Amino acid sequence: MTTSSEESSSLSSKTAKSLGLPRNSTQSALRFALERDSKSSLESRSLVVLLYMLLLLVWIAMNLGLIGANAGSGRQVSEQFYTNFHMFEFAGLSCLVCVEAFIIVYTRMLDWDSPLQLALLGVNVVSSFCALVIFVIDPHRFDVPAHYLEYFIQILVGSANLIFVFSAKPGGTLYRFRRVETAIVVVGVAMSILQLGIYSNIIPTDASHEKNAHFLEFSNEAMNGLFALVFAAATFSSLRAQIAEHNTRLHELAYGKRDSIDIV
Repeated sequence: MTTSSEESSSLSSKTAKSLGLPRNSTQSALRFALERDSKSSLESRSLVVLLYMLLLLVWIAMNLGLIGANAGSGRQVSEQFYTNFHMFEFAGLSCLVCVEAFIIVYTRMLDWDSPLQLALLGVNVVSSFCALVIFVIDPHRFDVPAHYLEYFIQILVGSANLIFVFSAKPGGTLYRFRRVETAIVVVGVAMSILQLGIYSNIIPTDASHEKNAHFLEFSNEAMNGLFALVFAAATFSSLRAQIAEHNTRLHELAYGKRDSIDIV
């Protein structure tokens, strides 16, 4: 009867043979397999982050376009492209919040033991889609409550960026500039609160309160997108560096120094 240790030894020998290693290099073969699996995981994560970066570029461009459209008269927006204008606004935010939540979870930045982080992500996703749904049902009737809900979401989205800052590892670029990044997040949240005050007419302005609130809104969204883009680029660079390290160790395990390499 074959024991489990014999089966493991046989499997390791087969693994070593398939990798082109000597038969007695079972330990190296197992290390090689672990390194290869770790590299594959990192490559998948880096691809997701890269796609996220492309989405952020689209997001920034969309908000710059909305700023340009908002420069027209309020009557022009209301009569010519009211629905399309606001659909970009609400649908764009819903998509970004959903993707951002996925990225935070997939790249393992979310602390599952933190009720605050879990609640923040959950409220972001639910609230953004709620604003989109009520606007689609009746754009004119639910325009105002949808905007209030959206501006509330922006405050939460800005706060969610703190997750990016505090998840930075010591020694990295984001960690070194965490104070500057925290200041940027605080400014963004302050802008969100200000636009809510302008839209509700608590803070009176000379021009249309909705138009002025939109200028702040889209500028803030573009800034949040830029912040997330910088973070994503730094994360992508870190992942590629880790992949390069795995490639080096794989090469050493396959062609030399097999007995001196340990998995990090």
